[in-house]
Amino acid sequence: MSVAELVLLSIFCTIADISNAGTPFAGPFDYVIREIVDCEDKGLGSILFENKVMRKISRTNYVISVDIIINNVSLSDEENGVTARFSVWGNGGWRPNFMILSFKEVCKTINEKMPDVFKQIATAANRTSCPIPPGEYKIVDAPGLQMVDFPSLPYNKYKLNFEFTAKEGVVIGCVGLVADVVPKEKKKKG
Repeated sequence: MSVAELVLLSIFCTIADISNAGTPFAGPFDYVIREIVDCEDKGLGSILFENKVMRKISRTNYVISVDIIINNVSLSDEENGVTARFSVWGNGGWRPNFMILSFKEVCKTINEKMPDVFKQIATAANRTSCPIPPGEYKIVDAPGLQMVDFPSLPYNKYKLNFEFTAKEGVVIGCVGLVADVVPKEKKKKG
């Protein structure tokens, strides 16, 4: 066998070994939150997230507690939005902007994705809907994020920054989380 044939055989065996590893690249998934983190850039700092605590109550269910401080702005669907920036872990660290989702109505988005968080903020503000006035809001043991319904995602570690924005797109606050996207656990029969 020539050197070229040996190299080709070696490459073929490596590819065959990888493809038979039994670990799919992507598919139906669960997410496992590792931690709630500060964003590197908090924007203007008009919305601050302090004393962030996440408590796991099952494999994929969490509750969060956090103090949210809103300074000098009122949150409203007309004036504020949320941008979710996904970074993916790869060789050499975080690769930013893997996926970006923009939501134009901050209150509607929080109410849909984290209804218990919105309810606690609105109740503390003595409201049922937006606008939410400046103030300090304590969130206690609220169930975590309701993920956007994707049929599948690549299995990996992700950092997700939630950037709260003013109407003109200026970031006024940010909070992040780190999570693993893992294959969805098959339901046991019987």
